Amino acid sequence: MGRNSVQQRESRPTALKNRTLRLEPLEPRCLLAANFLGLADGTLAAYVKSLDNDGSINRSDMIGILRKVQAETDGVVNANDLGDLRKIVQNASTLKMPDYASVLAGDVVNGNAANAHYQGASLGNLVAGNSNAKLGKLTDKWFYGADLPSTGGYAYASASGSLYSAAGPSHLDEHQGALGDCYLIAGLGSIADSSQAAIKNMFIANGDGTWTVRFFYNGKADYVTVNNKLPISGNSFVFDGYGSKYFSASNTLWLPLLEKAYVQWNESGKTWRGVYTNNYSSIEGGWMGDVYTQAVGCSTIYVMDTSGSNAKTTLINSLSGHQAVTLGTVDTPNFNNTGLYGDHAYNVLSYSSSSGKFTLYNPWGSNQPKQLTWAQLSANAAGFSATVTTTSTPILSASNGSRSAPFMLYSDACITTAANTLDTPAITPQAAAALVPAAVDAALTDSDALSGDASGQTAMTFQSSNSWVSDIAESNAARSSGHAMADVDALLDSIRSHVALAL
Repeated sequence: MGRNSVQQRESRPTALKNRTLRLEPLEPRCLLAANFLGLADGTLAAYVKSLDNDGSINRSDMIGILRKVQAETDGVVNANDLGDLRKIVQNASTLKMPDYASVLAGDVVNGNAANAHYQGASLGNLVAGNSNAKLGKLTDKWFYGADLPSTGGYAYASASGSLYSAAGPSHLDEHQGALGDCYLIAGLGSIADSSQAAIKNMFIANGDGTWTVRFFYNGKADYVTVNNKLPISGNSFVFDGYGSKYFSASNTLWLPLLEKAYVQWNESGKTWRGVYTNNYSSIEGGWMGDVYTQAVGCSTIYVMDTSGSNAKTTLINSLSGHQAVTLGTVDTPNFNNTGLYGDHAYNVLSYSSSSGKFTLYNPWGSNQPKQLTWAQLSANAAGFSATVTTTSTPILSASNGSRSAPFMLYSDACITTAANTLDTPAITPQAAAALVPAAVDAALTDSDALSGDASGQTAMTFQSSNSWVSDIAESNAARSSGHAMADVDALLDSIRSHVALAL
């Protein structure tokens, strides 16, 4: 019995030891439970886990996470903070985070070229050791649209109205103002006519006076956020929405907001423009095909030579196929015969087989052209573009005057042909007398960057500026005829064209 008793006493420590060994594998699992996603900061890990209890991290949750780090009492985003925030974004799919929220959060914590500036001052990407205040500015920039574009001196006001009219977005909402972005306004309006859903899918209403706007870059969705503040002169919108009172409840805001979003997105370096600043003037002059690609993710077919044997058929087929179609005019179209302004983009709305005429739309919302035959159209058009959803065609080349415009192929959900055509900036003759000198001043300022022959050519153009600026009031009064303001527009276009070609 004594021996058995000893054996029993010896067996108890062995049993306890075995039990201890069985418990050891559980300890790492306990640590993982405490530090959700393996985050270094246990407090932040617990907070993220609590937000994820409903099965996802949404926009509001992500903002809350950023604000929680911003509120830490040490006042600094240390290496652990930055690493944790980046790990959260890295696990966006695991957290079922909406794509737009993860992209915007990535812009905050992983960096974006647009982070270089905030509200006109230098900022930069977030790095360990930066202040919490910098994290706050980047959060406000990307999630609240607080980095308002430079306007060239115009003030901002909170716009009233609704995103769309009861009829939904259409070309009738186009009211290009004192900005040479006809290519953008006409392009977006033509998309709306082709598919209202395509425009509506660009917007996410955040419910806090902001909208997240989606563009495409190389076939991948990218996002910016805009608030409801829009540039004004007096009480009226100065850019798209021109002439409408900012406080009017009848305002339709989707186009002014998209114009503003495009300016903000331009700073990211993804618009293919070459000049990437958060400034309205930086989007003057552009390519309608780029707008199609960037707005809906599909590329564009361009007909650069309207004298080609199949050009008319291609245009008619594009219209009958309910594609978004725009047209760019030559430098000096026959205004009296057509009502078309030079170097300007137009929506192509329809073709009547009975009359043999095309109906176009001026994105100014006024000064509409005549209905035109194919002979009139082809003689005055530099080319037209249309969205397409067919398979790709061979890479070709095209020309616009003396300039080469290479076709570029993009891969996306709809793989199509895309080409660039020049759409020289056009200044709207709707501009009030007070706005025209401002446009000239901007052009003169731009001329400081010119050199060589282009500088001399521009200087010669500017020599006549004083004489015609003094006649603005008279020309503005004669706007109803269209021709006097066409002369003003042509002079402004000449200045802008020289500047654009030299920069």
